[in-house]
Amino acid sequence: MIRTRLLHTWIIRALVILSCGVGLPIRSLADPLAFIAPSDALILLDGDTLIHDRVRYRLAGIDAPETRQICQTSTGQTWSCGVLATSKLRERMGNHTVRCEGQEADRYNRVIVTCSLEGAQETLNGFMVRSGWAMAYRRYSQAYVADEDAARHEGRGIWSGPVVAPWDWRRGLR
Repeated sequence: MIRTRLLHTWIIRALVILSCGVGLPIRSLADPLAFIAPSDALILLDGDTLIHDRVRYRLAGIDAPETRQICQTSTGQTWSCGVLATSKLRERMGNHTVRCEGQEADRYNRVIVTCSLEGAQETLNGFMVRSGWAMAYRRYSQAYVADEDAARHEGRGIWSGPVVAPWDWRRGLR
């Protein structure tokens, strides 16, 4: 009888301890805010979102065209600016090691990061805006506004013709 009660007590204690983690997101305990990885270990979803070790990361302060987004040249020809923006980010990464440092997670559970190539001063975030493959995401940061202004003035990347801002494109404005 005493032995049965002790067994039941230990079983209940074990169940209580095990149930403490139920309902928590699996990533909540292991979500890295920073990483260093070879570029070939990263999956690029588009020009501002990547995956490393099954965690989604969003480049801070920028908004690149969506993968399916189409842009126009100054002569009215259409081109796949979203695909090309992603390609330019991959090209810039080359075979280098990428270092990303996070700030927080957004409402889509992506870690907001600033990334650079190992040993480089320039961030990938800044590169994308300066080279015209992303816009400064002014709603969240003013860090890349001057870079966007310069890229627009010089007609680089998506600024080679009329462009719909990625945030408007996602809302259906095309």
